[in-house]
Amino acid sequence: MSQQEYSRARVLGQASCDPGARPFKETQGRKEVRHMGIIKEDGIVGFLFGSEVVCADCATQEEDSNAAEIEILTEGMTAGDDRYFCDRCKKQF
Repeated sequence: MSQQEYSRARVLGQASCDPGARPFKETQGRKEVRHMGIIKEDGIVGFLFGSEVVCADCATQEEDSNAAEIEILTEGMTAGDDRYFCDRCKKQF
């Protein structure tokens, strides 16, 4: 993170005391680290393909590989009060 990015993040309340730290986004009382388009593989719990919600277990390898960032559901996104059910296997995640 450059000094300019750190200064901007500090003004926005997104910086720690470490200028090398990455900015975070507040998610319902929890801090979810966001890495400019990078989502850790183990944090993916499902996908939203159009109107179809699919858990990570039911998604095909092709769907997983070709998923756009906007289509990926992470643990932080599904941890709130909303309940997510896979349209294929019907299990909750």
